[in-house]
Amino acid sequence: MITALILGEPNIVTCQQKGVMVRNGKPMFFTKKRVQDSRDALILQLRKFAPRKPIDYPVLIRVKLAYKQTKARPNERRHGKRPDLSNSFKSLEDCLVKAGWLTDDALVDQIVAEKFRVSEPYIEITMKEAL
Repeated sequence: MITALILGEPNIVTCQQKGVMVRNGKPMFFTKKRVQDSRDALILQLRKFAPRKPIDYPVLIRVKLAYKQTKARPNERRHGKRPDLSNSFKSLEDCLVKAGWLTDDALVDQIVAEKFRVSEPYIEITMKEAL
């Protein structure tokens, strides 16, 4: 089992946040700088917890995305706003592969994910062999 606790606001940008420009009448898609910077920072944090050898068997991943409470609603626990959980998880899967946790994100067999609000934000990731 591998567990990572990363303190700070979950700044997980989603895969859908692409830039587009038109060159010679053809659309060209690219990754925005802030998206790439955010992913690179997360990958650096995840590498600290990576196993010696990337996992190559089916796994269960449990993710908790704890966002900071807002001043307007300090007692609100649920986080029903963007980014949506499924897109955040897909982006996190890609980062786990690049950080050396997994050989391929297709190995994720089970997912338990939640997002909520707390006073001290964090990301908690637990990965273990799927049963």
